[in-house]
Amino acid sequence: MWLETEGGPFIVVPRAALPHWSGPEGDYDRACEVIDFVGVLELPDGAEALALGDEPLSEGH
Repeated sequence: MWLETEGGPFIVVPRAALPHWSGPEGDYDRACEVIDFVGVLELPDGAEALALGDEPLSEGH
């Protein structure tokens, strides 16, 4: 099974950290800056979220 977006990263925010997620007003912009396949976003009060980038290119591309 594949999940797709329309260009933005997937964001994984633990339920307990949802009150700290600012969404498109700030944290989503930071998630879009993640270059690697997976990045950790620091949220207030020590909470964290994962930003999952695009599928990595296969070798030779």
